[in-house]
Amino acid sequence: MLKRNQNRSHLLDQARQEVVTMLDKAHKVFGIAWLTLTEDTRDEQLAKLDREINEGERLVRRLVIEHLALNPEQDLPSSLTLVSIVHDVERLGDYAKSIAELADISDARLTTSGLGQNCRGIHTEIEPLFQLAMDGIVEDSEGKAADLMARHRKIKAQTDEVVAGALGNAQANREDLLAVLVSRYLRRISAHLSNVVSSIVNPFDLIARND
Repeated sequence: MLKRNQNRSHLLDQARQEVVTMLDKAHKVFGIAWLTLTEDTRDEQLAKLDREINEGERLVRRLVIEHLALNPEQDLPSSLTLVSIVHDVERLGDYAKSIAELADISDARLTTSGLGQNCRGIHTEIEPLFQLAMDGIVEDSEGKAADLMARHRKIKAQTDEVVAGALGNAQANREDLLAVLVSRYLRRISAHLSNVVSSIVNPFDLIARND
């Protein structure tokens, strides 16, 4: 479990803070990507933020390795946990970027009715989860972690409804296909946020479990 430790090394504190910084950048990427898809805007900050998230993952790994080299028996569970969840944070940026890329590869647009509207509703539910994840890590809050994980379970069900709606419609069109793709990316973003905070409430071997 990723718990605050009064005696934890400065290196692990740096790594932990970098994870929070990466989450904040992933949140910004998510916002930019959504506007790219729905408003057909372009923002050069997206690529820059994505690179910074990737650099952050490497930094966290270096800090953990340096800590373990100096203190091999201190905070081993926290070290392993940080290395595990930082990959989830990196994937948040990738999936958000994939949403933006749909604007370039599809001439369909996410409508404000039907399955498109369902996706817009899911996006609205996911948006505050980034801040909830950051607050959960900073505060070591099991309550906020449990709240986020419960919200993810509901989001999973909502994304399943989008897929079922497209598959059950013999007249499904390109807009429905786009909605299905968006819903799967949204589901993965929600899942990775859940994985991150699961480290607060679950032991290391059960990180990412949400039931």
